[in-house]
Amino acid sequence: MELTLIDRENLDAFSALMPGKDPSDYEIMIGAIEDDKAAGVALYNTLDDALMLDYIYVSEQFRRRGIGTALLEDFIAEIVEAGPVAVHINYPEIAQDLHGFTLARGFKIFRDGKAFRTPVKALLSAPKLEKLLKNPKKNKVKALSELSRFEKSVLVRSLDAQDMEEGIINDSSLSKELSLVTIDSLNSVPSACILCRQESNQIVILYLVNFLKDPFQLVDLIRELKKRIEELSLTDCDLVFVTMDEDAKKLPETLLGGDELLISSGDVISAIRMI
Repeated sequence: MELTLIDRENLDAFSALMPGKDPSDYEIMIGAIEDDKAAGVALYNTLDDALMLDYIYVSEQFRRRGIGTALLEDFIAEIVEAGPVAVHINYPEIAQDLHGFTLARGFKIFRDGKAFRTPVKALLSAPKLEKLLKNPKKNKVKALSELSRFEKSVLVRSLDAQDMEEGIINDSSLSKELSLVTIDSLNSVPSACILCRQESNQIVILYLVNFLKDPFQLVDLIRELKKRIEELSLTDCDLVFVTMDEDAKKLPETLLGGDELLISSGDVISAIRMI
Protein backbone atom coordinates (compact mmCIF):
# COMPACT_ATOMS: atom_id res chain seq x y z
CA MET A 1 0.00 0.00 0.00
CA GLU A 2 1.28 3.45 -0.93
CA LEU A 3 0.14 6.93 0.13
CA THR A 4 0.30 9.83 -2.27
CA LEU A 5 -0.76 13.46 -2.41
CA ILE A 6 -3.79 13.96 -4.63
CA ASP A 7 -3.30 16.77 -7.12
CA ARG A 8 -4.36 17.71 -10.64
CA GLU A 9 -2.30 14.95 -12.20
CA ASN A 10 -3.96 12.06 -10.36
CA LEU A 11 -7.29 13.57 -9.27
CA ASP A 12 -9.30 11.59 -11.81
CA ALA A 13 -8.08 8.30 -10.36
CA PHE A 14 -9.49 9.16 -6.91
CA SER A 15 -12.59 11.19 -7.83
CA ALA A 16 -14.92 8.17 -7.61
CA LEU A 17 -13.98 7.79 -3.92
CA MET A 18 -15.09 11.33 -3.02
CA PRO A 19 -18.39 11.94 -4.82
CA GLY A 20 -19.79 15.41 -4.42
CA LYS A 21 -16.57 16.74 -2.91
CA ASP A 22 -15.01 19.87 -4.37
CA PRO A 23 -11.19 19.49 -4.28
CA SER A 24 -10.81 23.25 -3.91
CA ASP A 25 -12.46 22.97 -0.46
CA TYR A 26 -9.52 21.00 0.98
CA GLU A 27 -5.95 22.03 1.69
CA ILE A 28 -4.51 18.51 1.88
CA MET A 29 -5.78 15.47 -0.02
CA ILE A 30 -4.15 12.09 0.62
CA GLY A 31 -4.79 9.01 -1.51
CA ALA A 32 -4.02 5.36 -0.85
CA ILE A 33 -3.02 3.01 -3.65
CA GLU A 34 -3.38 -0.77 -3.28
CA ASP A 35 -2.82 -3.30 -6.09
CA ASP A 36 -2.27 -0.34 -8.44
CA LYS A 37 -5.79 0.93 -7.74
CA ALA A 38 -7.16 3.93 -5.89
CA ALA A 39 -8.19 2.39 -2.56
CA GLY A 40 -8.92 5.26 -0.19
CA VAL A 41 -8.81 8.99 0.41
CA ALA A 42 -8.50 11.38 3.35
CA LEU A 43 -9.29 15.08 2.97
CA TYR A 44 -7.84 17.51 5.50
CA ASN A 45 -7.93 21.20 6.27
CA THR A 46 -5.78 23.10 8.76
CA LEU A 47 -6.96 25.24 11.64
CA ASP A 48 -3.90 27.11 12.89
CA ASP A 49 -1.82 24.21 14.27
CA ALA A 50 -4.71 21.73 14.33
CA LEU A 51 -5.92 19.43 11.56
CA MET A 52 -9.53 18.86 10.55
CA LEU A 53 -10.13 15.45 9.01
CA ASP A 54 -13.11 16.45 6.90
CA TYR A 55 -13.57 13.20 4.99
CA ILE A 56 -12.09 9.71 5.00
CA TYR A 57 -13.19 6.79 2.85
CA VAL A 58 -11.81 3.39 1.92
CA SER A 59 -13.29 1.39 -0.96
CA GLU A 60 -15.19 -1.67 0.32
CA GLN A 61 -12.97 -4.12 -1.56
CA PHE A 62 -9.88 -2.79 0.24
CA ARG A 63 -11.20 -2.58 3.80
CA ARG A 64 -9.66 -4.45 6.74
CA ARG A 65 -6.20 -3.93 5.29
CA GLY A 66 -5.09 -1.01 7.47
CA ILE A 67 -5.62 1.58 4.75
CA GLY A 68 -7.82 3.86 6.87
CA THR A 69 -5.27 3.71 9.67
CA ALA A 70 -2.48 4.60 7.26
CA LEU A 71 -4.42 7.57 5.88
CA LEU A 72 -4.52 8.91 9.43
CA GLU A 73 -1.51 7.56 11.33
CA ASP A 74 1.11 7.46 8.57
CA PHE A 75 0.11 10.92 7.40
CA ILE A 76 0.36 12.37 10.92
CA ALA A 77 3.73 10.68 11.42
CA GLU A 78 4.99 12.37 8.25
CA ILE A 79 3.96 15.87 9.32
CA VAL A 80 4.27 15.71 13.12
CA GLU A 81 7.46 17.76 13.06
CA ALA A 82 5.50 20.60 11.45
CA GLY A 83 3.78 21.03 14.81
CA PRO A 84 0.09 20.03 14.61
CA VAL A 85 -1.27 19.54 18.13
CA ALA A 86 -4.71 18.07 17.49
CA VAL A 87 -6.89 16.34 14.92
CA HIS A 88 -10.63 17.07 14.78
CA ILE A 89 -13.28 15.01 13.03
CA ASN A 90 -17.04 15.49 12.60
CA TYR A 91 -19.34 12.84 11.18
CA PRO A 92 -23.00 11.75 11.11
CA GLU A 93 -24.07 9.67 14.08
CA ILE A 94 -25.31 6.93 11.76
CA ALA A 95 -21.76 6.30 10.49
CA GLN A 96 -21.12 3.41 12.88
CA ASP A 97 -18.00 2.16 11.07
CA LEU A 98 -16.40 5.59 11.35
CA HIS A 99 -17.42 5.81 15.00
CA GLY A 100 -15.57 2.59 15.81
CA PHE A 101 -12.60 3.73 13.73
CA THR A 102 -12.18 7.01 15.63
CA LEU A 103 -12.55 5.43 19.08
CA ALA A 104 -10.01 2.72 18.24
CA ARG A 105 -7.48 5.35 17.22
CA GLY A 106 -7.52 7.44 20.34
CA PHE A 107 -10.15 10.03 19.50
CA LYS A 108 -12.27 11.26 22.36
CA ILE A 109 -15.89 12.15 21.74
CA PHE A 110 -16.56 15.62 23.06
CA ARG A 111 -20.03 16.28 21.74
CA ASP A 112 -22.84 14.27 20.29
CA GLY A 113 -26.47 14.90 19.67
CA LYS A 114 -28.45 17.04 17.29
CA ALA A 115 -26.70 19.83 15.43
CA PHE A 116 -28.50 23.12 14.93
CA ARG A 117 -27.69 26.43 13.35
CA THR A 118 -29.30 29.82 13.54
CA PRO A 119 -28.41 33.20 12.03
CA VAL A 120 -26.45 35.26 14.54
CA LYS A 121 -28.61 38.29 13.74
CA ALA A 122 -31.74 36.36 14.74
CA LEU A 123 -30.24 35.48 18.09
CA LEU A 124 -28.82 38.91 18.87
CA SER A 125 -32.08 40.66 18.03
CA ALA A 126 -34.28 38.24 19.99
CA PRO A 127 -36.41 40.15 22.54
CA LYS A 128 -35.96 37.40 25.14
CA LEU A 129 -32.17 37.69 24.93
CA GLU A 130 -32.40 41.45 25.34
CA LYS A 131 -34.59 40.98 28.40
CA LEU A 132 -32.26 38.35 29.87
CA LEU A 133 -29.21 40.59 29.50
CA LYS A 134 -30.87 43.36 31.47
CA ASN A 135 -30.02 41.37 34.58
CA PRO A 136 -27.12 43.04 36.43
CA LYS A 137 -23.65 41.70 35.84
CA LYS A 138 -22.53 39.35 38.62
CA ASN A 139 -19.43 37.55 37.39
CA LYS A 140 -16.20 38.36 35.60
CA VAL A 141 -15.75 36.86 32.14
CA LYS A 142 -12.30 36.19 30.73
CA ALA A 143 -11.04 34.98 27.40
CA LEU A 144 -9.48 31.52 27.61
CA SER A 145 -6.05 33.03 26.97
CA GLU A 146 -6.45 35.41 29.94
CA LEU A 147 -6.92 32.75 32.62
CA SER A 148 -4.41 32.51 35.43
CA ARG A 149 -2.56 29.24 35.91
CA PHE A 150 -4.86 28.37 38.83
CA GLU A 151 -8.04 29.19 36.89
CA LYS A 152 -6.84 27.13 33.97
CA SER A 153 -6.07 24.14 36.18
CA VAL A 154 -9.56 24.30 37.73
CA LEU A 155 -11.10 24.47 34.25
CA VAL A 156 -9.14 21.40 33.16
CA ARG A 157 -10.28 19.43 36.21
CA SER A 158 -13.88 20.52 35.68
CA LEU A 159 -13.87 19.39 32.04
CA ASP A 160 -12.24 16.10 32.96
CA ALA A 161 -14.81 15.48 35.70
CA GLN A 162 -17.54 15.63 33.05
CA ASP A 163 -15.61 13.25 30.77
CA MET A 164 -14.81 16.02 28.33
CA GLU A 165 -11.53 16.48 26.47
CA GLU A 166 -9.63 18.82 28.77
CA GLY A 167 -6.79 19.08 26.26
CA ILE A 168 -9.03 21.10 23.97
CA ILE A 169 -8.18 24.28 25.87
CA ASN A 170 -4.68 24.06 24.36
CA ASP A 171 -6.04 23.77 20.83
CA SER A 172 -5.02 26.93 19.01
CA SER A 173 -7.83 26.50 16.48
CA LEU A 174 -10.15 27.89 19.15
CA SER A 175 -11.10 31.51 18.64
CA LYS A 176 -9.07 33.57 21.09
CA GLU A 177 -11.75 36.27 21.16
CA LEU A 178 -14.86 34.06 21.40
CA SER A 179 -13.72 31.30 23.76
CA LEU A 180 -14.79 32.63 27.13
CA VAL A 181 -14.90 31.55 30.76
CA THR A 182 -17.13 32.87 33.55
CA ILE A 183 -15.30 33.31 36.86
CA ASP A 184 -17.74 32.85 39.73
CA SER A 185 -17.68 35.93 41.99
CA LEU A 186 -18.09 33.89 45.18
CA ASN A 187 -15.13 31.51 44.89
CA SER A 188 -13.11 32.97 42.00
CA VAL A 189 -13.06 29.76 39.96
CA PRO A 190 -14.43 28.96 36.48
CA SER A 191 -18.17 28.29 36.66
CA ALA A 192 -19.12 28.16 32.97
CA CYS A 193 -17.36 28.25 29.63
CA ILE A 194 -18.01 28.55 25.94
CA LEU A 195 -15.35 27.34 23.52
CA CYS A 196 -15.78 28.43 19.94
CA ARG A 197 -14.09 28.08 16.60
CA GLN A 198 -14.61 30.57 13.79
CA GLU A 199 -14.91 29.02 10.32
CA SER A 200 -15.52 31.25 7.29
CA ASN A 201 -19.09 32.50 7.77
CA GLN A 202 -20.00 30.55 10.89
CA ILE A 203 -19.21 30.43 14.58
CA VAL A 204 -19.06 26.84 15.82
CA ILE A 205 -19.70 26.25 19.52
CA LEU A 206 -17.62 23.26 20.56
CA TYR A 207 -18.46 23.41 24.26
CA LEU A 208 -21.05 25.35 26.23
CA VAL A 209 -20.71 24.08 29.79
CA ASN A 210 -22.38 25.26 32.99
CA PHE A 211 -20.41 23.53 35.74
CA LEU A 212 -22.61 24.80 38.57
CA LYS A 213 -25.88 23.99 36.78
CA ASP A 214 -27.01 27.50 37.67
CA PRO A 215 -28.62 29.20 34.63
CA PHE A 216 -27.57 32.63 35.85
CA GLN A 217 -23.92 31.59 35.43
CA LEU A 218 -24.52 31.71 31.68
CA VAL A 219 -25.96 35.21 31.56
CA ASP A 220 -22.66 37.07 31.87
CA LEU A 221 -21.04 34.60 29.48
CA ILE A 222 -23.66 35.19 26.79
CA ARG A 223 -23.52 38.95 27.38
CA GLU A 224 -19.77 38.98 26.73
CA LEU A 225 -20.11 36.70 23.69
CA LYS A 226 -22.72 39.05 22.20
CA LYS A 227 -20.46 42.03 22.80
CA ARG A 228 -17.49 40.41 21.11
CA ILE A 229 -19.48 39.17 18.12
CA GLU A 230 -20.63 42.73 17.52
CA GLU A 231 -17.13 44.18 18.00
CA LEU A 232 -15.69 41.69 15.50
CA SER A 233 -18.48 42.42 12.96
CA LEU A 234 -19.53 38.76 12.88
CA THR A 235 -23.26 39.44 12.89
CA ASP A 236 -23.67 38.06 9.34
CA CYS A 237 -22.46 34.62 10.45
CA ASP A 238 -24.44 31.57 11.44
CA LEU A 239 -24.13 30.17 14.93
CA VAL A 240 -23.68 26.37 14.93
CA PHE A 241 -24.02 24.25 18.05
CA VAL A 242 -24.79 20.72 19.16
CA THR A 243 -27.19 19.85 21.95
CA MET A 244 -25.95 17.10 24.25
CA ASP A 245 -29.54 16.15 25.08
CA GLU A 246 -33.04 17.40 24.46
CA ASP A 247 -32.95 19.65 27.53
CA ALA A 248 -29.89 21.47 26.20
CA LYS A 249 -31.93 22.66 23.24
CA LYS A 250 -34.10 24.66 25.63
CA LEU A 251 -31.50 27.42 25.98
CA PRO A 252 -31.46 28.57 22.32
CA GLU A 253 -35.20 27.96 22.07
CA THR A 254 -35.71 30.19 25.10
CA LEU A 255 -33.43 32.91 23.75
CA LEU A 256 -35.09 32.86 20.33
CA GLY A 257 -38.60 32.65 21.71
CA GLY A 258 -39.22 29.38 19.85
CA ASP A 259 -37.46 26.97 17.52
CA GLU A 260 -38.65 28.25 14.15
CA LEU A 261 -35.22 29.81 13.52
CA LEU A 262 -33.31 26.67 14.55
CA ILE A 263 -32.25 24.75 11.46
CA SER A 264 -31.51 21.10 12.21
CA SER A 265 -28.37 19.58 10.68
CA GLY A 266 -29.20 16.09 11.90
CA ASP A 267 -27.49 13.81 14.41
CA VAL A 268 -23.74 14.33 14.53
CA ILE A 269 -20.68 13.36 16.52
CA SER A 270 -17.47 15.33 16.92
CA ALA A 271 -14.20 14.00 18.26
CA ILE A 272 -10.71 15.22 18.95
CA ARG A 273 -7.33 13.57 19.35
CA MET A 274 -4.36 15.39 20.79
CA ILE A 275 -1.11 14.60 18.98
